[in-house]
Amino acid sequence: IVGLELQAATPPQTQAGFITFQNTTNSGTKMSWVNGSGAGRIVVVSTTNNFATYPPINNITYNVVEEGNYSNALNPTLGTGKVIYNGTGSKNSVDVTGLAACTTYWFRVYDYNQGGSPSPAYNTNTRTLNPRQLKTAPAAPINLAASNITSYSAILSWDPSGCATSYHLDLSLGNGGAFDANIVEPYNDLDIGDITEFELSDLIQNTNYWFRVRAVANGLSSENSGEFPFTTIASTPPTFTMQYYADASLTQSLGDNPRLGVGTYYLALTADQPMQYAPAIRIDANGNGTWENPPDIFPEVVLTSYGDNVYVYTRTVVADPSFDG
Repeated sequence: IVGLELQAATPPQTQAGFITFQNTTNSGTKMSWVNGSGAGRIVVVSTTNNFATYPPINNITYNVVEEGNYSNALNPTLGTGKVIYNGTGSKNSVDVTGLAACTTYWFRVYDYNQGGSPSPAYNTNTRTLNPRQLKTAPAAPINLAASNITSYSAILSWDPSGCATSYHLDLSLGNGGAFDANIVEPYNDLDIGDITEFELSDLIQNTNYWFRVRAVANGLSSENSGEFPFTTIASTPPTFTMQYYADASLTQSLGDNPRLGVGTYYLALTADQPMQYAPAIRIDANGNGTWENPPDIFPEVVLTSYGDNVYVYTRTVVADPSFDG
């Protein structure tokens, strides 16, 4: 009778450590580490740091079906975690996929030796930056829209994106492969804060634009949203109705061409369309085609609640004018 004595595998003396992450998105990351002294190692990912409660068990091989994919239900579980990598040799990184946006995950590497019985034999000690946590980026904004479009402005909007603490906006005159080469300043990676509606101004009339947005949280940016198109309307010369008032609240109408005595009056111009700027008033006092700034009419900058497309000016008469109006 020939006897065969099996020598048990010895757990590695040095554990893997110094886990790092690169190119983290809302659904994945590239995870790297410094190998320990084992012949191989497994990587476990969990949404809770309970690795001490659920360590790998000697003599059990955790066979990974799809390397790196946390969401693959066929990959083996270890407590509440998922084993996403099992390999030997010098490899020390794995591309992790299948994560959820705005979610905190914990990552743990276990070195092991194999051969004999039990095999494999795992080192379950911790080491610097092993385990280590990571929070994924927010998802890219969706449901982009443009509304209240004029010849020079538009209001952009989108749905909130999970844990986003700010949004970055790009505006371009091109789309697809031409988007980056036609960015419109200052809307180039413009940090607009945590709002989900933003008003553009100083646009060109009758022009095609595209915009996209990225959500940012924890120093991580989402991928670009889709590119949303809109076109500013063609501008036409505005027309105005004019009315003088005796009071700032515009309740005591004096008509459109009253004779004014000494005092302060309020001239209200109502435009038939939104204006990018308050209209500037000019007069031809001598009737010779020389248009000048009137010396006694000034924009009313104190009161601002006159309604849409209404622009109010104060006119102070210090002596009876020699002409009507």
